[in-house]
Amino acid sequence: MKRYRNPGEAIGDLNRAKVRGWFRTHLCGTQRECADELGLSVCAVGRHVRWIRSEWREVVQKDQVDE
Repeated sequence: MKRYRNPGEAIGDLNRAKVRGWFRTHLCGTQRECADELGLSVCAVGRHVRWIRSEWREVVQKDQVDE
């Protein structure tokens, strides 16, 4: 179980997981649509999307180094 430094960090992780899941099932969805359906602000969804993309970049870079 992951340990969080504060409640906000735990909420952020939960919301990021919700955003990730929403975009898995709504491939052409917009950040506005995601925000509306999840009850988050567009700014918050944008932050989570940037975080998720940075995770992807790390995986791609690691795969390129391993080749």
